[in-house]
Amino acid sequence: MKTLKFNELEKRLGVTRSPWRELLAPVSGKVAVLAIGRDGCPGCVRLKPALAGLAKTLAAGHPGRISFASVHVSCPKGSREESLRSKKTFGHYFYPTVIILIRAKDIGPVEYYRAISPSMSELKRHASNALRAADSLK
Repeated sequence: MKTLKFNELEKRLGVTRSPWRELLAPVSGKVAVLAIGRDGCPGCVRLKPALAGLAKTLAAGHPGRISFASVHVSCPKGSREESLRSKKTFGHYFYPTVIILIRAKDIGPVEYYRAISPSMSELKRHASNALRAADSLK
């Protein structure tokens, strides 16, 4: 599972002028799972190791078909500036937020699922369903 710093991702989005979904779900027929977390978030701390375990399990069962990324939002000295930019970019409000994207060849990336601090069983079920849906979209 790769970790992306929001401020670096934000710069890449500015340079490419691509919507974030285009950058994070670039391949048709594949599933991208994105977890957005921030400094000082207890739920984010609990989610991270569980999500890494799920990523390892699903990636092993579906090689090359699903990717997991964690977006880290920094809040130095309690500053909310980066968090507010993240919320505007991704359209979320709470942390951690998990988003599953599927890229369809005819219309590009679509959001399949979004949840705040989901259980791993729920996330696994939705990711598995997204993999089946991705088959029909490639």
